[in-house]
Amino acid sequence: MILQTLETCCAEYYEKLGPVGIPQALMLAAAVFLSVKIYMKLAFVGIQFRRFFRRAENGEPGLIADPNACGKNPLVCVVRDVATKHRHHSDDLRSESAYLFHRYFHSTKRGFTTLRLITVTAPLLGLLGTVLGIIQVFEVIGHGGNTAADSAQLAIGIGRALWTTVFGIVIAVPTMAVMLYLKHKLLGYMIVAVEFSYRAVAIAKELEDAAAGTPAGGK
Repeated sequence: MILQTLETCCAEYYEKLGPVGIPQALMLAAAVFLSVKIYMKLAFVGIQFRRFFRRAENGEPGLIADPNACGKNPLVCVVRDVATKHRHHSDDLRSESAYLFHRYFHSTKRGFTTLRLITVTAPLLGLLGTVLGIIQVFEVIGHGGNTAADSAQLAIGIGRALWTTVFGIVIAVPTMAVMLYLKHKLLGYMIVAVEFSYRAVAIAKELEDAAAGTPAGGK
């Protein structure tokens, strides 16, 4: 029963959109998959990072220099690398944080590039499907002779052809909205990375002073 219903839906979908509907359906699936994947990743990164830094500031400062702490959380890696490595050869912690952020979040940014490509390509494919559908309608009419029948066929054919444009817009608009939301969330993490890098550097300096037997503050 389920398979029969699915076959009917696919047949109706193909009848409305034609061959162009196939890549559009794939784009829709890719957009949903990437959006959910990026959202879950950013949410997990944020939760794990807050737990990590809470522990570092409340009795476990050694986590800042621990390469195994919190696994491969990119936000933790940015802050940790600034505090333990990059601060020794640069006083511009903002630039170092920005560089490391781009490095560790590179795969996430690739996902945004794919989403952006979908928002541009889906409506264009819809327009292509509409143009091809209208061309086919006029070709059929060109071989007909009944004006009334041709007019009705023209109206039905153009209606079907326009569905591809509608579906392309339906894919592009939500994908663009989700992409902008996720990019705003990622930008917020970049600000967090800069802020917490300064705090991590202070913790790392305290650890170095303690290891060298120097009182906190270097006095």
